[in-house]
Amino acid sequence: MMHLFILTALIFGFSSAHAQTESGAKDSLIETAHYKNGDIAPYALTTIGIANPKYVVILMPGGDGKLTPRVSPDGQGVLFLKPGNFAIRIRTLIADHEFVTAETDSTVSIPSIERVKVIIEDLQSKFPNAKIYVLSTSRGSQSIQDLSIAMDGKIAGFINTSSLASVNHELDTRGRKSRYLLVHHRYDSCKSTGYEGAVYNHKTYGTDLITMEGGTIAGNVCGPQAHHGYLGIESETVLRIKAWIKQDKQD
Repeated sequence: MMHLFILTALIFGFSSAHAQTESGAKDSLIETAHYKNGDIAPYALTTIGIANPKYVVILMPGGDGKLTPRVSPDGQGVLFLKPGNFAIRIRTLIADHEFVTAETDSTVSIPSIERVKVIIEDLQSKFPNAKIYVLSTSRGSQSIQDLSIAMDGKIAGFINTSSLASVNHELDTRGRKSRYLLVHHRYDSCKSTGYEGAVYNHKTYGTDLITMEGGTIAGNVCGPQAHHGYLGIESETVLRIKAWIKQDKQD
């Protein structure tokens, strides 16, 4: 009986990303990033096939941060634990003729900045001319906080969407070498990620802030199917994020 339960969890706990998405982007599992001891740090790559993108956006989910990308049974796609999380489901909206995305676990439950560093090094070797950004959402803002301190100046920038109020109150972005962006829905009803926290950070530390409105609610106010996850306005939100990235003064 226990074996049946485990098998069921494996089948239904993951959702598959088709090899070819509606946008024409393809998800692939990448296993060329290695720790110093030789172990693999796997991640997924979503691209329409461009060889020299201008930008790479590393996407990390919210919640417990576990994405665990792996090859689908048919070998033609990638399985994710949290494909519906805002930071992950926007990957095909980001990928185009200038952008590719990479998906991996956040550092919330898997606290390894080294893992993110080796993934970044691998992406830099693949796309040496691309500027790299890291984006996460909600509880994943804790990862962005840690990474933006440890890797300031080593990549182009960091993006927090629906970030925790505690992070917004603590993270002083003044004097940073890397760019930093907050994205927040004005009517995010999740108690731990209220819009007021983003406004506080913007006014206190001068961090760039994109305020979104509109959309709908179809689930838990702290989940992806609500204003917290930009439900119904995903495309508009991504367009504004990409426009901010393209404003890089070094372009």
